[in-house]
Amino acid sequence: MRRRVLVKVSALFSVLFLSLAFFSCMKLLNIQIPDGVYVVGDWNGWVPTEKDRMKKEGDIYTFEIPESSLTFLPSSAGREFLVGKYKVIYKSGGRAVVTSDIYVWKDRFSDGKIKIYTDPSKMMSGQATGVGDSEKENGDWYIAGSFNGWRLEKMTKQDSGVFTLEKDVNLANATIEFKIARSTDWKPYELQFDGKNYNAGYGINARYVSPKTGQVRLLFTFNPRFSVLKCEVK
Repeated sequence: MRRRVLVKVSALFSVLFLSLAFFSCMKLLNIQIPDGVYVVGDWNGWVPTEKDRMKKEGDIYTFEIPESSLTFLPSSAGREFLVGKYKVIYKSGGRAVVTSDIYVWKDRFSDGKIKIYTDPSKMMSGQATGVGDSEKENGDWYIAGSFNGWRLEKMTKQDSGVFTLEKDVNLANATIEFKIARSTDWKPYELQFDGKNYNAGYGINARYVSPKTGQVRLLFTFNPRFSVLKCEVK
């Protein structure tokens, strides 16, 4: 009898959790705000206000947040790694595009603030693509995949701010899986990126299909301002 009660209670909590997640998502998707691009997080209860509207600069939007506005919690990789998160909302013509959680690592902040960049033309609901920040521009990025036996290799930061890695490989399989991380031991886990979302755990990878197999030169690029991760054959 006790086991049945525990199972029922557990099921009830699961339903409540899913309901809260659903209604939170619907709350963001049905926001009553003017068209524009907004940043949300713990500082505004994840509900955008006029103060959270991003500034248009040419074809992109920017927004600065003081480090103190973010809530940093211990990473799942260990208490020594403190991570925060935010989302970006693009509202236009009654339609809202909401990103997935964009994680930031406190150790990579500079000047006590973070600058967020958004290109609405690249955004997709439920993904991080199209949004990045100054935290991701600081420090190193490493890449690993099926092309190198999943051994993380340091990417090179170009003058443009884009991180790259060129590698000559002998492909037996045209499909390449890969992702990037902040360190050679994948930590903090929340900053692993698969080209769509951060916090991309084990088995969640980017994919690229090479036009040919055999000896090829691969070029990997990561634009931290807009979270764009690509692979191509040179």
